[in-house]
Amino acid sequence: MPRPPTRPGPASAPRRGVTGYRLGVPTWEYASVITANDAESQRAGVSVKLPGGQSERQQGDTSAVLNGLGAEGWELVSYHSSGAGTWGFEQFWLKRQSSA
Repeated sequence: MPRPPTRPGPASAPRRGVTGYRLGVPTWEYASVITANDAESQRAGVSVKLPGGQSERQQGDTSAVLNGLGAEGWELVSYHSSGAGTWGFEQFWLKRQSSA
């Protein structure tokens, strides 16, 4: 009489890393870039929030900041823009593969 197929048990389950994820599955870290612009005062600012850090004001325009992050391995995930009248803001969410 043929035996029924066996179900995988703990002995045949994939190995898991320290984080609990299966080995070989990438993990990601996320950052955000926020810009605020006021056309009346002609003031603008760009701030970056990296994992585990505080939001920090950056020198340069939005393109320079995003290109700098891209050179460090960050890639754009999402973008949102809003505003009314003379002011506006943009928010960019980025990710990069975690080294852990």
